[in-house]
Amino acid sequence: MEGKFKDEIRLCHEIRLENRGTFPLSCWLNNAPKETEMDYYPYLLALHVVSVCVVVGTLFVQSLSVVFRYRMNDPVQLEGAQWIQLRVHRFIYHPILGIAVATGLYLAMMTEAFSSGKWLHWKLTLLILLIAFGFMNGRQIRNHELPKPLAMFVHIGIFLTSAVMIYLASVKPF
Repeated sequence: MEGKFKDEIRLCHEIRLENRGTFPLSCWLNNAPKETEMDYYPYLLALHVVSVCVVVGTLFVQSLSVVFRYRMNDPVQLEGAQWIQLRVHRFIYHPILGIAVATGLYLAMMTEAFSSGKWLHWKLTLLILLIAFGFMNGRQIRNHELPKPLAMFVHIGIFLTSAVMIYLASVKPF
């Protein structure tokens, strides 16, 4: 039943485009909406891309600042840097991550990408890894004495995971 309704909406939308924006009477009687979900696709895609850029950029800069904290010797500087890092992590990274995940899942459902390609499954797996790196980064921000190799591992891991995710989303190799 649900698939039939979607087909009717698509048909009404195609007829509306052919008729320069007017719906036929049968579409009005079936209570079909004037605009379909696909009309919002470019806007949702733009929101998703911008939020992903902010998430990756925030994570990358945060992990880099954790590495830079090794060069600070003054406790006041360390405390100030940690305070800024915590604020950015809590009030920028987490909300924007929610927007990126929500818009990405909605776009995937809208375009039926879950059934059409394995690239999305790999991207979602890498997303879980990227979120794990984000939680590791948050723990590193709160920890005053952390091992430098772990900080470098998280920093490089964020970069490589993000690069592969961007490649998968752009090229859709399989």
